[in-house]
Amino acid sequence: MQFIVRTDDLKRYLEILKKDFLVYYPIKANSNHSLVSFLDEYVDGYEVDSLLHVSTLIKRHNVLPTKILYSYPLKNHHDIRVALNMGIRNFVVDDLNESLEILKKARSSIDFIIRVDVASYIEIKNLFTKWGASFQEIQDIKKAISNSPHRIKGFSFYLPQEINTYANFELIIKRLFSELGASNYEVINIGGGISDEMLPVITSLVKHSIGSAKTKIIIEQGQHLLNRAIDLQVNILDIRYKNGHKMVYIDSGIYHGLLDVILKKKSYKIVADGDSYLEKCLVCGDSSDVSDVIGVYDLPANIKCGDMLTIIGCGAYCEEFITPFSKRKKPALKLT
Repeated sequence: MQFIVRTDDLKRYLEILKKDFLVYYPIKANSNHSLVSFLDEYVDGYEVDSLLHVSTLIKRHNVLPTKILYSYPLKNHHDIRVALNMGIRNFVVDDLNESLEILKKARSSIDFIIRVDVASYIEIKNLFTKWGASFQEIQDIKKAISNSPHRIKGFSFYLPQEINTYANFELIIKRLFSELGASNYEVINIGGGISDEMLPVITSLVKHSIGSAKTKIIIEQGQHLLNRAIDLQVNILDIRYKNGHKMVYIDSGIYHGLLDVILKKKSYKIVADGDSYLEKCLVCGDSSDVSDVIGVYDLPANIKCGDMLTIIGCGAYCEEFITPFSKRKKPALKLT
């Protein structure tokens, strides 16, 4: 079992993105050493979700701390102190107390990006977002930073997939400019989750809204970057027949990277070598848990034990989702 990375596809897509955006890689999507080392040449920076990510980038990959955006929303006193000592100078905040703690501990210039609560900007019934500061909270944070030697670098927001539409994007962008004066700041971070379908219209919207402003746009592409270029090759361990169903057992599963089958009801594309007609197979993981089932897929009827299946688009999160229950090492990752 191994991940196969098509590096040409990654480079091609990054070149497209970098024409209009600053590209930051969210290391939580896949922290594999070989992959991060490859991406370092092409990305503008990294978005991190923990001190472990910070330490990994600085100590193992020699990434400059100034290229790291520390955006974890629940940074405690210890996290802040350690991050500052490691040289982190870019913090995303949405809480006044956290901002004050960073201001109190900082001994050199700090850049703040304030995370905006989109629920306070989009009038959608029952819309709830987990993170972000309200308009009043933003004013309080801005006031605290303005009374310090540090600066506000810009604003960030994230539109969940359920409300990631052109109209909502347009509304957020316009209000950032009209109400928060975004054109007076260096960056707007629009987060990740930008699909291929949304990217062209967002690019057009951003160009139109910014015009000649100095503001740059940060985009955090993890899932939509990696899944287009990384597949997972797995081996068939056994084939059995139960109650009229063909059961195909593979050396992966929901505990070995395919947890999105449970979390997001994801259905992957699975392909196999074979020259016979297709038949429906229930593909299962190899753990003892009865819920470790990947789903029903059409596979060649003449597949056999030892054959390889390729699960398409497994680059993001699959390696990070591997749990101790799988009792195996992470699969190899091969750059091609």
